[in-house]
Amino acid sequence: MTRARHTLNTCLLSLIVLYFLPVFFFSAQAKGIEQTHHDAGSYRIHYSVFNSRFISENTAAALGIVRSPSEAIVTIASTRKRHDEGSAMDSYSLGLKAEVTGNARNLMQQSYPLTFTPVEENGVIYYLARLDHINEEVFHFDIRVLPLDEEGATPITFSFSRKLHIEND
Repeated sequence: MTRARHTLNTCLLSLIVLYFLPVFFFSAQAKGIEQTHHDAGSYRIHYSVFNSRFISENTAAALGIVRSPSEAIVTIASTRKRHDEGSAMDSYSLGLKAEVTGNARNLMQQSYPLTFTPVEENGVIYYLARLDHINEEVFHFDIRVLPLDEEGATPITFSFSRKLHIEND
Protein backbone atom coordinates (compact mmCIF):
# COMPACT_ATOMS: atom_id res chain seq x y z
CA MET A 1 0.00 0.00 0.00
CA THR A 2 1.37 3.38 -0.92
CA ARG A 3 1.92 6.04 1.68
CA ALA A 4 -0.74 8.31 0.09
CA ARG A 5 -3.31 5.50 0.11
CA HIS A 6 -2.47 4.68 3.74
CA THR A 7 -2.93 8.35 4.68
CA LEU A 8 -6.27 8.45 2.83
CA ASN A 9 -7.46 5.29 4.61
CA THR A 10 -6.42 6.76 7.97
CA CYS A 11 -8.29 10.00 7.23
CA LEU A 12 -11.40 8.11 6.13
CA LEU A 13 -11.31 5.99 9.28
CA SER A 14 -10.96 9.12 11.42
CA LEU A 15 -13.91 10.75 9.66
CA ILE A 16 -16.05 7.65 10.15
CA VAL A 17 -15.17 7.52 13.86
CA LEU A 18 -15.78 11.26 14.29
CA TYR A 19 -19.13 10.95 12.53
CA PHE A 20 -20.44 7.85 14.29
CA LEU A 21 -19.12 8.53 17.79
CA PRO A 22 -21.50 11.47 18.43
CA VAL A 23 -24.35 9.53 16.82
CA PHE A 24 -23.66 6.61 19.17
CA PHE A 25 -23.26 8.90 22.17
CA PHE A 26 -26.51 10.77 21.70
CA SER A 27 -28.50 7.67 20.75
CA ALA A 28 -27.09 5.88 23.80
CA GLN A 29 -28.24 8.76 26.00
CA ALA A 30 -31.68 8.63 24.42
CA LYS A 31 -31.88 4.87 25.03
CA GLY A 32 -30.86 5.35 28.66
CA ILE A 33 -27.61 3.41 28.89
CA GLU A 34 -27.00 2.44 32.48
CA GLN A 35 -25.07 4.77 34.75
CA THR A 36 -21.58 3.54 35.67
CA HIS A 37 -20.46 6.03 38.32
CA HIS A 38 -21.70 7.96 41.32
CA ASP A 39 -20.39 11.44 42.17
CA ALA A 40 -20.15 12.63 45.78
CA GLY A 41 -18.25 15.83 46.46
CA SER A 42 -14.76 15.48 45.01
CA TYR A 43 -15.11 11.68 44.75
CA ARG A 44 -16.33 9.63 41.81
CA ILE A 45 -17.15 5.99 42.50
CA HIS A 46 -17.07 3.79 39.39
CA TYR A 47 -19.07 0.57 39.40
CA SER A 48 -19.95 -2.25 37.07
CA VAL A 49 -21.53 -5.68 37.15
CA PHE A 50 -20.66 -8.27 34.52
CA ASN A 51 -20.62 -12.02 34.05
CA SER A 52 -17.48 -13.77 35.24
CA ARG A 53 -17.16 -15.46 31.83
CA PHE A 54 -16.08 -12.08 30.40
CA ILE A 55 -12.78 -12.41 32.28
CA SER A 56 -10.06 -14.39 30.54
CA GLU A 57 -9.08 -17.74 32.09
CA ASN A 58 -5.60 -16.44 32.97
CA THR A 59 -6.91 -13.30 34.66
CA ALA A 60 -9.59 -15.24 36.52
CA ALA A 61 -7.00 -17.72 37.79
CA ALA A 62 -4.69 -14.89 38.91
CA LEU A 63 -7.55 -13.20 40.79
CA GLY A 64 -8.97 -16.43 42.23
CA ILE A 65 -12.25 -16.02 40.35
CA VAL A 66 -14.29 -19.00 39.23
CA ARG A 67 -15.62 -18.42 35.72
CA SER A 68 -19.26 -19.51 35.67
CA PRO A 69 -22.24 -18.69 33.43
CA SER A 70 -24.28 -17.86 36.55
CA GLU A 71 -21.73 -15.81 38.48
CA ALA A 72 -21.49 -12.05 38.24
CA ILE A 73 -18.60 -9.85 39.33
CA VAL A 74 -19.34 -6.50 40.98
CA THR A 75 -16.48 -4.00 40.64
CA ILE A 76 -16.05 -0.77 42.59
CA ALA A 77 -13.29 1.82 42.20
CA SER A 78 -13.00 5.04 44.20
CA THR A 79 -11.41 8.03 42.48
CA ARG A 80 -10.95 11.67 43.40
CA LYS A 81 -11.16 14.79 41.26
CA ARG A 82 -7.81 16.40 40.51
CA HIS A 83 -7.38 20.13 40.32
CA ASP A 84 -5.54 20.60 37.03
CA GLU A 85 -4.89 24.27 36.43
CA GLY A 86 -5.81 25.41 32.94
CA SER A 87 -7.66 22.23 32.01
CA ALA A 88 -11.23 22.48 30.72
CA MET A 89 -11.88 18.80 31.47
CA ASP A 90 -12.18 17.18 34.88
CA SER A 91 -9.61 14.53 35.58
CA TYR A 92 -9.64 11.93 38.31
CA SER A 93 -7.06 9.96 40.23
CA LEU A 94 -6.61 6.27 39.74
CA GLY A 95 -8.36 3.84 42.10
CA LEU A 96 -7.87 4.77 45.75
CA LYS A 97 -7.90 2.73 48.94
CA ALA A 98 -11.33 2.48 50.51
CA GLU A 99 -13.50 0.33 52.73
CA VAL A 100 -16.17 -1.09 50.43
CA THR A 101 -19.26 -2.93 51.64
CA GLY A 102 -22.49 -3.75 49.91
CA ASN A 103 -25.62 -5.78 49.63
CA ALA A 104 -27.62 -7.12 46.69
CA ARG A 105 -31.39 -7.73 46.81
CA ASN A 106 -33.40 -9.53 44.18
CA LEU A 107 -37.06 -8.80 43.39
CA MET A 108 -38.15 -11.35 46.02
CA GLN A 109 -36.27 -9.16 48.55
CA GLN A 110 -33.76 -11.93 49.20
CA SER A 111 -30.66 -10.20 50.46
CA TYR A 112 -27.08 -11.22 49.67
CA PRO A 113 -24.12 -9.51 51.39
CA LEU A 114 -21.30 -8.64 49.00
CA THR A 115 -17.78 -9.41 50.18
CA PHE A 116 -15.38 -7.10 48.38
CA THR A 117 -11.78 -8.15 47.83
CA PRO A 118 -9.19 -5.49 47.01
CA VAL A 119 -7.12 -5.93 43.85
CA GLU A 120 -4.03 -3.80 43.33
CA GLU A 121 -2.39 -3.50 39.93
CA ASN A 122 0.32 -0.96 39.14
CA GLY A 123 -0.74 1.34 41.98
CA VAL A 124 -4.44 1.19 41.08
CA ILE A 125 -6.83 -0.34 43.61
CA TYR A 126 -10.29 -1.65 42.84
CA TYR A 127 -12.63 -4.01 44.63
CA LEU A 128 -14.36 -7.18 43.41
CA ALA A 129 -17.28 -9.16 44.82
CA ARG A 130 -18.96 -12.30 43.46
CA LEU A 131 -22.69 -12.83 43.12
CA ASP A 132 -24.52 -15.98 41.98
CA HIS A 133 -27.68 -15.41 39.97
CA ILE A 134 -30.24 -16.98 37.67
CA ASN A 135 -31.02 -15.83 34.13
CA GLU A 136 -32.62 -12.39 33.83
CA GLU A 137 -32.58 -11.89 37.59
CA VAL A 138 -32.85 -8.25 38.66
CA PHE A 139 -30.73 -7.08 41.58
CA HIS A 140 -30.78 -3.82 43.51
CA PHE A 141 -27.32 -3.00 44.86
CA ASP A 142 -26.73 -0.87 47.95
CA ILE A 143 -23.07 0.17 48.17
CA ARG A 144 -21.11 1.98 50.88
CA VAL A 145 -17.61 3.33 50.17
CA LEU A 146 -15.43 4.96 52.81
CA PRO A 147 -12.42 6.60 51.09
CA LEU A 148 -9.22 6.08 53.07
CA ASP A 149 -7.12 8.80 51.40
CA GLU A 150 -8.46 11.52 53.70
CA GLU A 151 -8.76 11.41 57.48
CA GLY A 152 -12.34 11.91 58.63
CA ALA A 153 -13.83 11.20 55.19
CA THR A 154 -17.58 10.68 55.09
CA PRO A 155 -18.94 7.35 53.83
CA ILE A 156 -20.48 7.51 50.36
CA THR A 157 -23.64 5.48 49.87
CA PHE A 158 -25.55 4.89 46.66
CA SER A 159 -27.78 2.34 44.98
CA PHE A 160 -28.23 0.99 41.47
CA SER A 161 -30.02 -1.88 39.76
CA ARG A 162 -28.98 -4.39 37.10
CA LYS A 163 -30.59 -7.28 35.25
CA LEU A 164 -28.15 -10.21 35.11
CA HIS A 165 -28.01 -12.89 32.43
CA ILE A 166 -26.60 -16.38 32.18
CA GLU A 167 -23.66 -16.38 29.74
CA ASN A 168 -23.20 -19.65 27.87
CA ASP A 169 -20.46 -20.39 25.36
